[in-house]
Amino acid sequence: MSDVGFIGLGKMGRGMARRLIKAGLTVSVVAHRVRSAVDALVDEGAVQVSSKIQMVETCPTILTCVSDATAVETIAEEIVPFLGRQHMWIDATTSDPETSCIISQRLDKKALFGSDVVFPSNSWRRRGIGGA
Repeated sequence: MSDVGFIGLGKMGRGMARRLIKAGLTVSVVAHRVRSAVDALVDEGAVQVSSKIQMVETCPTILTCVSDATAVETIAEEIVPFLGRQHMWIDATTSDPETSCIISQRLDKKALFGSDVVFPSNSWRRRGIGGA
């Protein structure tokens, strides 16, 4: 069993997964359109799983950081039916509020917990929005 399952190994996601591994957590990763991202993280200690469903079966925390709201919605359709009360889903995708609300409502119907996390960008900070 892994501590965290990570879906989305682009620039931002790969860095986040790498930090979790360096912090001593066991991180599962699933195939990505850029094979080298998975291979690099496996070389650093990540565990590769064969599917998102296998990830849900073996990880209590699922962290997503994918390209857009459509990708988050696709993942939700795939994994929400398999999530249980032992799971927590954290989405770090730069998405839109409507998609976050729709997914939150789906999770609420199953009495599950999910969180949409915002990481303010440097351009936000320059405009005085979010974070220090």
